[in-house]
Amino acid sequence: MAIAAANAYASYIACEKEGLLADEEDTPPMKTLSAAELDQAKLDPGSVFHEPEEVLRTSLSHLDKRTILLRWEMDADAAMRATSEGMPPADSPRSPAELLGAIQAALRTQGGA
Repeated sequence: MAIAAANAYASYIACEKEGLLADEEDTPPMKTLSAAELDQAKLDPGSVFHEPEEVLRTSLSHLDKRTILLRWEMDADAAMRATSEGMPPADSPRSPAELLGAIQAALRTQGGA
């Protein structure tokens, strides 16, 4: 038991030296949504979240996060098709392709894509 504790401590120290541990000040607080915000996020994720990574930093269940990200992925895909057909892009800081890439990365991080 003492050896396991010593190994765990040594691993912690090594990670700390490499800068792999997040400082408490650097870690954003978990966002909690009301029931109404959750319903809104499932219908229009972009109206509740600024970026897909923000969905992962919530206290929502794995299923709710996945549902929101998949909806956002469908919306971003539709926006990409619309712009490829000549429709003007929505007023957004990210292109539909960049947004879609960020959503897919968030899904992979969550273990869903």
